[in-house]
Amino acid sequence: MYATHIYTAQLFGDHAATPWKLQMSAISSHQQLLFVALHKNVEIYRIGHHTQPPTFEVRLKDPALELNDDEINALSLGNIHGSEVLVVVYDSGRTVVWGVCDGFRVLWETQRDSSTWGCAVSDASGMVATSANSHTIDILQHRDQLKNETTYKGTSPQESHGANNGVHQLQRSCQTLHGHTSNIPCVAFSATGQYLASASIDRTVRVWSMEHMKCMFIFRYIQWCWSVAFVYPFYFLPTVSGVSGSRTPERSGVSIAEAQRSYSGGTFSSNGEQSYDTYDEGQSGSEGDGDNIASLENRQNNELQDTLDTPIEVDLDYVAEHSQDMLNGYVDSNTSPAVMGSPEGSANSPGGSELADLPFVPEDSQPAYSSPLLLCSTRCDLLLLDPSNDLLPVVDKIARVVARTSRPAHAEALAFDRITFLEWIPELGIAIAGAFSGTVAIVRLSTSFEDGDHYHQMHVLARIPEQPYDSQLYGVSVYQCPEEDTRSSTFVLYLLFLDGGLMVYELHHPHTLADSD
Repeated sequence: MYATHIYTAQLFGDHAATPWKLQMSAISSHQQLLFVALHKNVEIYRIGHHTQPPTFEVRLKDPALELNDDEINALSLGNIHGSEVLVVVYDSGRTVVWGVCDGFRVLWETQRDSSTWGCAVSDASGMVATSANSHTIDILQHRDQLKNETTYKGTSPQESHGANNGVHQLQRSCQTLHGHTSNIPCVAFSATGQYLASASIDRTVRVWSMEHMKCMFIFRYIQWCWSVAFVYPFYFLPTVSGVSGSRTPERSGVSIAEAQRSYSGGTFSSNGEQSYDTYDEGQSGSEGDGDNIASLENRQNNELQDTLDTPIEVDLDYVAEHSQDMLNGYVDSNTSPAVMGSPEGSANSPGGSELADLPFVPEDSQPAYSSPLLLCSTRCDLLLLDPSNDLLPVVDKIARVVARTSRPAHAEALAFDRITFLEWIPELGIAIAGAFSGTVAIVRLSTSFEDGDHYHQMHVLARIPEQPYDSQLYGVSVYQCPEEDTRSSTFVLYLLFLDGGLMVYELHHPHTLADSD
């Protein structure tokens, strides 16, 4: 048992939330607060003991939006030079940064010319990244630290709201990254802030150098890419000698026939059981998800056909040796022996970004930050990528990671399902992948050693809730209980649904792969 259900509660009323948004909840373990975005405001709940439902404390209202019908698309919690901040991005293109430790005042705000969806914060570099439907990423570099802060302890949000605690306006500079050819739902910084990863529905995952502000890695896939996170093998769990995760259905690899069924909307999973994961990204007619999702689907279908019709010179010997990896995705590279010509929109085409010839190096001399990998979620797959390997970038892949063999009660969520919720918990060596349809997969990341070489693997430990929940997933957050010692901390998973339902699970440490057999 890797997740123990603690309780189910009702956090807010049905129809209070807007569907088809991205990550709409966040947790501050240090402040013991749960943040939930509802329409244009953010509600704050106090977390007492993790076995009890959180209690409402205050609603953050931005005065600039009192007479505005703007909608929040996503929020993210992070630190800027050691001070916790809440980044909120809006459908109008607005970004607002609130100080969490200084009375919940607006530290700064900015306005873009198109809907903003992705947001991330880097404590190490003091950067904030936001991505928009203009297919660009803005990097805001903070040159100054928060000064004269007051501690939140002993002060309620009501008492401190609007108080001036001496925090001055942060000086900042902005740079814009170009290269994606469609919307960018997710951006994520590496641990040291040296790199930024982005996932886009142009079917690419990119890594950008924050020192040079250039793209240095492009991975292309057959599905839209929805979320991405940096993970570090230092925290992967060891595999028991002689035990391979590949003997489970989720880790058995993907055959050509299965991949074709996955892309064309096939109705059977690899083990022959009927699956209701049948949405094809070439279909049209779905509603919601920002601006003109139906037109995006039609455009992707046309782009796919153009890509298939584009002549590409192929080294047949290379393909014969690496056919499985080519099927699972490939990397844009000026030196790749497999792809000599580039489809429209790739890094080498006039419409694409120039791929900088920059080495992907360890971020730090500390072992914990060496050899970073990327965890990427698509419509239905979970991939582990090595951005330092242009020839064999796919380290591992789990197809249909959240697929169930029973139909969810709210079948309309499958009309445009995708895995937009991705959390990495290094202390447990696990990742959490959640889809709009309501299913969450707990995935173990492990390392095995054979003949002096190491191999990284992913393994599905469990899927929760145990029974399909009758609402769309709205937010996924992880809470680290503060009363525990760091080495034995309790981690609690909060699953928030569109109807206001809150399901809370205690996560357990999967010590070895043998535990899951």
